[in-house]
Amino acid sequence: MNIKKAIQIAILFLIFGILYFFFVTYFKNDPIEKKTNIEKLENNKNSNSVSDEKTDYDSLITDLKYYNTDKKGNIFSIESEFAETDLENENIINLRKVSAIIELKNESKIIINSEYAVFDKITLNTKFSEEVRVVYKENFIICDNFDLFFENNKGTLYNNLIFENDVSKMLADSVEFNLLTGDTEVKMFNSENKVKIIKK
Repeated sequence: MNIKKAIQIAILFLIFGILYFFFVTYFKNDPIEKKTNIEKLENNKNSNSVSDEKTDYDSLITDLKYYNTDKKGNIFSIESEFAETDLENENIINLRKVSAIIELKNESKIIINSEYAVFDKITLNTKFSEEVRVVYKENFIICDNFDLFFENNKGTLYNNLIFENDVSKMLADSVEFNLLTGDTEVKMFNSENKVKIIKK
């Protein structure tokens, strides 16, 4: 083998050596680096899901309080431990652990508590549901539902209704009343059934 050929082979090995070193250094991922990248990706995914949960959680309002006084001086206030704006209508707020007070001018307060309520912040119409408890003067009412419609000054208590005071206990399907006049109508859903009144 002549010297010229030996130099060419040496240069060829040198070129392959440089190419191999270049490839290993810049293009091949080290297993540790690869693992780190995967961990980073998984962490980013976890971070995004936490962020999404936080976004959902951020839509939850805690300790909501709303207060309104009309031209006649009647007051309606409502509070809830948790509240969330309805996705389809931003004027509707879904409430949980609810308490409300209606203060009619020259009348006793109406105190309302319930597990849930749907509140319209424009009309103030409110639908209370589940474990509804109403206190008015010496009267105590328990029912499943209580709908308040301020537009026509009417309220309806219904479903598993028990009306109780110091004198008697009444079982009925629904009680409708006018917020301004105090007129009340007690009803049964089935006209064949009668309202039960138990004297104490």
